[in-house]
Amino acid sequence: MDPVIVFVNGLSGTGKSSLVQYFKKHPLRGWIVYDFDFGKYKIPKETVKHHAWRVKQQKHWLQTGLDNAKRDLRTTVFGFSLWPETALTLSTAKKFKKKNIHFALLHTNAVVRKKRLYSVGRKHLWRGHQNWYDEFYDKVRKYSEIEIDSSDLTIVDVAKKMKRWLNNVN
Repeated sequence: MDPVIVFVNGLSGTGKSSLVQYFKKHPLRGWIVYDFDFGKYKIPKETVKHHAWRVKQQKHWLQTGLDNAKRDLRTTVFGFSLWPETALTLSTAKKFKKKNIHFALLHTNAVVRKKRLYSVGRKHLWRGHQNWYDEFYDKVRKYSEIEIDSSDLTIVDVAKKMKRWLNNVN
């Protein structure tokens, strides 16, 4: 099987971690899911080191995708990863056929994001609207094959949409 990997991006509070948990309890045949933050490398405490960490972590997940393909599994990684255009330039990404690296976007309106983050004790992640959010959405949307607004959906509804799309990813 050719290796296939999907990166599902979104800001904190959009439902990425909840989807990981959902798909761990309700696995998709032929897929294995991961949380970007819980890869080979620990998240650095110093913000200035986050980009270098994301590069190493992205390479790790790409290698994991290559390894999973040897077991006839496709890989989905949920989390805030590198911009897609940067991810595609990594040496590990070049080992995939370009058509086999996919991107998706989860987003949620600000009121719902804040409520979700506060309800799970992660209010330190709420910073209101940041200027870089616009750049994030522009960069990720350019490569995303699907965008799901999770604002008014349950995790089951979001998972159903994601599952339908993943089942059509080759």
